[in-house]
Amino acid sequence: MSSNTLLISQAQILLSDGTIMTGDVRIHNGKIAQIGSEIIPTENDNIVDATGLTLLPGVIDPQAHFREPGLDHKEDLFTASCACAKGGVTSCLEMPNTRPLTTTKAALDDKLQRSADHCLVNYGFFIGATAENLPDLIEGWNLTGWPITTIVSGYIVYTKGTIFTEVRGKALSFLQN
Repeated sequence: MSSNTLLISQAQILLSDGTIMTGDVRIHNGKIAQIGSEIIPTENDNIVDATGLTLLPGVIDPQAHFREPGLDHKEDLFTASCACAKGGVTSCLEMPNTRPLTTTKAALDDKLQRSADHCLVNYGFFIGATAENLPDLIEGWNLTGWPITTIVSGYIVYTKGTIFTEVRGKALSFLQN
């Protein structure tokens, strides 16, 4: 019988206040449903005996540099997400330095589709802010964020001067409303 419920039993659990307790964690449909010192198993639980193991919360990587599309020979979304999962990273936010650069809605949509098909962890994408796409960014796509810096590179989209000032002003205005 297949179940969407996992019971991790007798782990050393790192809690949000920094303390460690020996106990159980029930996960239902991919979400933590219960944490306790001794959760009674049900017939629907897939049980993992974690005696002697430490259970930590997942890590969020807010600045990942995957290489798909365009530089797949270095890394692709599947291999990068495998590395994330192996290292305890459950969510990542990827920068726009791929080829082509992620500066258009079409490029962003392409990455979202590729990720839906290949990623093992949660994901989000930044889009590069440029003078050309600034009106679209201000209009408001469903974006994770816009990385803005003043360093110059041939591969990564960086912005400076009036673009930075205008984007920052619009972002502050948006946050205040």
